[in-house]
Amino acid sequence: MVDVSLFGPRGKFEDVAEAVQCAEALGFDGCLFGEHHGTPQNEFPQLLTLIAALAPMTTRIRLGTSILLLPLYDPIHVAEQAAMIDRISGGRLILGIGIGYQPNDFRHFGIPMRQRVSRFEEGLEVIRRAWTEDEVTFSGQRYRYQGVRVFPRPVQDPHPPIWMAAWSDAGARRAGRSGDAFVTDPIQNLAATRHFVDEYRGVAERRGRQPRVVLMRELLCAPTRAEAEERYGPGLLATYRYYWRNGAFNEELEPWVRDITSPDQITLDTVVSDRVIIGSAEDCAGQIEHWLNETGAEHVQLTIPGRVETQIADVTFTGKELVPKLKAM
Repeated sequence: MVDVSLFGPRGKFEDVAEAVQCAEALGFDGCLFGEHHGTPQNEFPQLLTLIAALAPMTTRIRLGTSILLLPLYDPIHVAEQAAMIDRISGGRLILGIGIGYQPNDFRHFGIPMRQRVSRFEEGLEVIRRAWTEDEVTFSGQRYRYQGVRVFPRPVQDPHPPIWMAAWSDAGARRAGRSGDAFVTDPIQNLAATRHFVDEYRGVAERRGRQPRVVLMRELLCAPTRAEAEERYGPGLLATYRYYWRNGAFNEELEPWVRDITSPDQITLDTVVSDRVIIGSAEDCAGQIEHWLNETGAEHVQLTIPGRVETQIADVTFTGKELVPKLKAM
């Protein structure tokens, strides 16, 4: 049975809380949030604070980051805050982490982007050790600690699952070496996604780690495909043009990107084909099943690119019409 999570409900806190509670009532297994800084679209850039507020308002649904930009933080702070949230939530935290790809996020905190890999790798080691060792002494290129003891300990044993997101060969391999799961990006096509999953799985298996793939996808689901395109198409197109401006596509795996010189050249047809889950609930279930078979994913993380005003209706439709089909797979 596949697990199904909702990604990134938006709006004021009351809107987000209502969407999470709605998702929990409708059988979603998790709700996760992404991080960016310095833009009005990201009203809740401090994800652990947001999740701490949501935890007492829910009882069953897992809450997590997908992803937290680990190079921006002192890892001992992350270890303490995440452990507290795991306690508050009764062991429902998922800590998804990544190295980041947008320069603005690093400028926001005055952190050189060139340090992101070393900050990430050292930070991950420190967090794991803080959760599993009585005392941490660490001397790295970016972080140094002497005899640090971290309390409280998480509820989950040995610690909350650490998911690692990536959309490069190096990132996928890093997840294979160190991650409890690999989170695919939401925008690459099936061939590119399968390539990164294969890179991840190969390293994980060679390291004796149990591979676990979390498939992240944009979802345009409505009674008919025409309605789905009309309702969600404009928002989705704006999102993909934003991704293009930030260099998110892999030109080697998606050569069409080399011919794009302006975001206006990116059309809905360009980005939907073999990439976005779209159509009726029956259509979407079939497409997701195909992606699951191709990638071996065990968890689906769905992004619904609608408006805040229709968010509860969108989550309700998905929860009633699509989620039961996915859980029956």
